[in-house]
Amino acid sequence: MGKFYHLFMIGLFCMLITSCMQSDAEETGKHQEGTVILDEKTIQLFNEGKVRGIPFPLHQFPIKQVTERWGKPDEQVDHEDIQVYIYKKGGQKVSFTVDETNTVNYYQIIMNMSLEEVNQKLGSRYDIKPTTHRTLTYPMGRYELRVRRIPDDQVIMYLNDPIN
Repeated sequence: MGKFYHLFMIGLFCMLITSCMQSDAEETGKHQEGTVILDEKTIQLFNEGKVRGIPFPLHQFPIKQVTERWGKPDEQVDHEDIQVYIYKKGGQKVSFTVDETNTVNYYQIIMNMSLEEVNQKLGSRYDIKPTTHRTLTYPMGRYELRVRRIPDDQVIMYLNDPIN
């Protein structure tokens, strides 16, 4: 009887711990982890052409700035004239697309959010204009935030300066 009681208590304790861990994960949410967190401060900075958590300009800067600050990329993809430097930061991937002059043309952030969650934070579908390839464009002052749905409940986001 004593062994049964101890096994029962251990099982109950394990279930309680598992339940607490799951509720903590749901409350904090996997969607708020990473280099870029989509909150009010980040959205305000989009209007200024800045991305909180990414200390680099929107485009047209040497990749050397990134490698000096963030070190060697976690991955590098060679597309002959175009190189893609991929850094994994806080559970997110930040990729820098570089031309033959070693200049970054743009960077993208893969975020663990659904397109619906992005819309909740950035505005309704009526405030956005659909573009090609299942990409939605949100006006952010003189800039545009482009968001594209990818598999596994993720989106790719990048801030664009339509003037340049």
